[in-house]
Amino acid sequence: MKVTVVSTGKEVKSGGVYVDIHATEHGQVKCNTCQKMVNINNDSVKQAIPIAPAFVLQPNEMKSFDATISIPGGQPTYNGTIRNEWKIRGRLDAFGNDPDSGFQVIEVR
Repeated sequence: MKVTVVSTGKEVKSGGVYVDIHATEHGQVKCNTCQKMVNINNDSVKQAIPIAPAFVLQPNEMKSFDATISIPGGQPTYNGTIRNEWKIRGRLDAFGNDPDSGFQVIEVR
């Protein structure tokens, strides 16, 4: 995996670069109490994997970080009555709102 970070004009003090991996089960099940269909969302994996230590990004500087990561244990991607969806993103730990790539859906077998 490659994560590239860019300063858009100011110095950025970073606590490091992370790859976030999430797996979530989504679906509808029948409520035993009310007998209605209800939506469920269950996070089975939520992991932040550090790929770079703290650093300072100078104004208008760009840095890239390459890493090989292992997918944490969990159910693979599946679709049915319930579906299990895996997502991944790159993230810069910074003061305030952490800039990130946005989650991308991946298939885990």
